[in-house]
Amino acid sequence: MKALSWKPVRRGAHFCSPACGRGCTFHEYRKAQVLGGILARQLGSGWKADVWENLGWHYRALSPCRKIRVHHGYTGGYYTAYLDDGQFAEHGTTPTTAVRAVIRSGLAYLSRMSHTMSGLQALHDEFSARAKKGRRK
Repeated sequence: MKALSWKPVRRGAHFCSPACGRGCTFHEYRKAQVLGGILARQLGSGWKADVWENLGWHYRALSPCRKIRVHHGYTGGYYTAYLDDGQFAEHGTTPTTAVRAVIRSGLAYLSRMSHTMSGLQALHDEFSARAKKGRRK
């Protein structure tokens, strides 16, 4: 059986991938492009809109480093920012408040990990010294 394509096909008002089958429209696609562009511009220089199809057309804004993704809330009134692979996700009433919140979460985690790693470094050094003493005997 041949796999269905995820490449959208335009047929009149429809613009949908055979693998999707929802019946997505070209109007929905253009709307996602426009709204994605607006979202990216709200976030500033270097942010890019990303539009994709999966049972409808969706959009998000990608940071210049591509490590932060911002999605609009489907019910309105909030945005969600994801850091890196989605390990961190935070909400905000504006795109920028969501981005600031997810960066704060990432930095707080980094601070905790730095403290943990410094404790582990001392333990590692102790075990390394013991191993060196054992080899001298």
